[in-house]
Amino acid sequence: MRVHRLLAMAGLLVALAGAAQAEPIAVTSTALPLNRDNLIQLRVGALRYVGGVELTSPNANFGGLSGLSVTPDGQSITAVSDRGLWFTAGLQRDAQGELTGVADAALFPIRDRDGDPVAIRTQTHDAESLARDGDRFVVSFERRHRLWRYDPANLETARAEVLPTPLGLSNAPVNGGVEALAVLGPDRYLAVAEELETADGNLRGWLFADGAWQELAYEQQPGWKPTDFTVLPDGDLLVTERHFTRMGGFTAQIRRIPGASIAAGALLKGKVIAEFAAPVLTDNFEGLASFRGADGRIYVLIVSDNNFTVLQRTVLLQFRLEED
Repeated sequence: MRVHRLLAMAGLLVALAGAAQAEPIAVTSTALPLNRDNLIQLRVGALRYVGGVELTSPNANFGGLSGLSVTPDGQSITAVSDRGLWFTAGLQRDAQGELTGVADAALFPIRDRDGDPVAIRTQTHDAESLARDGDRFVVSFERRHRLWRYDPANLETARAEVLPTPLGLSNAPVNGGVEALAVLGPDRYLAVAEELETADGNLRGWLFADGAWQELAYEQQPGWKPTDFTVLPDGDLLVTERHFTRMGGFTAQIRRIPGASIAAGALLKGKVIAEFAAPVLTDNFEGLASFRGADGRIYVLIVSDNNFTVLQRTVLLQFRLEED
């Protein structure tokens, strides 16, 4: 996204040059309360807080996490960053199941179809969303808008499989392409642009099925932008939506969209089930993932993009979806 992109190009090029291979990194986790003014608050809307942390690292390439995937057992995550890197880590929890941190963290480059790391100089680096389709990862990129697929079995060397580009996506603003991406089923994907509007002021989206993209739309509320999807077991979608003002900073909300409404030509809309605004913990939420826990309940993970600035944080939060 375009908020607070303050990193100098020369410094970024130097940093990326040092990340040509997989690199284990040290990550420190600091526990965060859901509400800094009310430490006993554990619920926001339909989400019950089950632990969250701020992640920091001395590694200059850590941060900018914009897309998130979690393994079905909820034990490890993969994310993509604005610098064209994969981030992988195991999740640590206490005896009560609360998220306490990450372990075995690593960074390594996302590669193009030729096996070369994506790069600033070719504007191929800006990975924004990530979703898993069985034994493949689907990644969307901004600046040079596109979607590529990868084999997650060995991400360190995986080469991109190029997917067809949705019609009209090339017209999106440089930082306004596909932020929200979901895998609805094998070879069936949903993608929505952050800033590319339809004639009636909604956001343009596309449904990929049978090897081709068809158009649909996402209902746009003034000031709110979708940043990621996750698909629930019943087929419904959860959506992170972000709002930013210079005076108020970031707020966020989670919306639930009925899976039955997702079809070519449809206007996607749904109910807001959780709202995040200070003093409740909020940040630049960009990545969303979910899994079914050993207790049979649905858990939701949210990660924020710090844009590599001191004004923002990388936070990783865990919630349990409450159906009551």
